[in-house]
Amino acid sequence: MFFVPFVEGHVSLGFHKIVLVGSSSDDSLALRMIEGNFAENYGITEDFINQKVEIEFYEKAGYLDEINKWDIGRMSSERTDFPDLTDEEFANHRMVTTTGMKKGVLYRTSSPINPMIKRSAIADAANKRAGVTTIINLSESPESAASREGYADSYYATVNHIEVNMNTNFGEEDFNTRMAQGLRFMIEHPGVYEVNCIFGKDRTGFMIAVLECLAGATYDEVIDDYALTYSHYYPDYNNYTPIEERNVTIAEGNLIAQMEYAYGVTNLKTKDLKQTTTDYLVNGAPEPDVKPDDKSGKDDSAKTANTLKVKGKVVSAGNDKYLSGTKTATVTIKVR
Repeated sequence: MFFVPFVEGHVSLGFHKIVLVGSSSDDSLALRMIEGNFAENYGITEDFINQKVEIEFYEKAGYLDEINKWDIGRMSSERTDFPDLTDEEFANHRMVTTTGMKKGVLYRTSSPINPMIKRSAIADAANKRAGVTTIINLSESPESAASREGYADSYYATVNHIEVNMNTNFGEEDFNTRMAQGLRFMIEHPGVYEVNCIFGKDRTGFMIAVLECLAGATYDEVIDDYALTYSHYYPDYNNYTPIEERNVTIAEGNLIAQMEYAYGVTNLKTKDLKQTTTDYLVNGAPEPDVKPDDKSGKDDSAKTANTLKVKGKVVSAGNDKYLSGTKTATVTIKVR
């Protein structure tokens, strides 16, 4: 037995968190692992279909405090929602300045060619002002990049660039292969460098953290640089107090958990970041020494509470698109 939070709809609780999702459209529940494969990690196959399941709703609002920590308000692509940000900040465009990183060598940003979040023109102009000479685009393929409206007239098209079309399966073989492709391109071409995906948050956040760690960044610097992105997309993010605590919750639940999974380590905060990152790049991703995070609810038999029991049966154990386009195997339970 293990405990997981029950949620309705899309809720972000961190990388590889397990959630029980209620559907508002039918009488089914789904067990999902955020940005992971629940069925694969827990050995559930189609052979489980029609097996009976019993779920106990254990404690009302028992996980509410944790959910509230992750409630950072709405995301916005409207410039008018961010009157206090500079254009560069709105585009999530900034120089990487952590310990060991030479000034003006590395930038991170949202996409300078994908207009989906209404920042591309600003990001492209910011790249030109920064004198960027080599761009690593983690979210596009060469074909999709070249097909973007305005591509031919962009600054992006005039400099060295590579599109590696990386997914968000952090630490998996294909993810590592494509990141290595981007890193080799950086080695083979002169800086100033820029790394982007769509938002410049997750895939970019991971690759930038790898480069920061190699250069000698501290754990707190990696946390702070990652979390800064959220204030560029969520208008109310900085209204939460204490903001430092919120930053740690968001960064450790996402970026640090992704790095720990990819590196095959636990408690990255206690590690030599430069050496551990070097080991990851040289040796590849080992088999994780722990199961993907199910700290969302450990078995605690000492707890006592009134429970509501729901009976049902497994009706599917397949893939669906969930969070950032990642293929996620869920287990759907039809409630009786």
